[in-house]
Amino acid sequence: MRAVCFVIVLACACASTGNMTPCSGGDVCVAPGDPVAVDAAGIRIAPGALHVELVNVPEDSRCAIGVQCVWAGRARVRLRVDSASERRVLDLRTDSTTATVFAHTITLDSLLPYPRANQPIEQSQYRAWIHITPN
Repeated sequence: MRAVCFVIVLACACASTGNMTPCSGGDVCVAPGDPVAVDAAGIRIAPGALHVELVNVPEDSRCAIGVQCVWAGRARVRLRVDSASERRVLDLRTDSTTATVFAHTITLDSLLPYPRANQPIEQSQYRAWIHITPN
């Protein structure tokens, strides 16, 4: 089932295969192939000033649940951000979470699912929760 995300004044939820995962206020859930439109204030609308899409997760070395690790690891998400006239691709990491593009700050709040031992994650399963604020 294609992930559908809704933002409601102070809360949002991302539905994927029937599971509801709460987000903190103001966050937007992005998924592969499902761009999100936001207005100049960073609030999700359609159409919007920006379109943000999770392209992929090129790195996920986070320590899997059920495994003891020396290093916590990190993940890197690649986002495509389109304005009315330009396109930018940016990478955000779970250990360095903020970037500025088109007069907006985009912060990576979380990336799910979290790795589990011996359970590979397909790119289509990833969901990135981001917070977008105008500068």
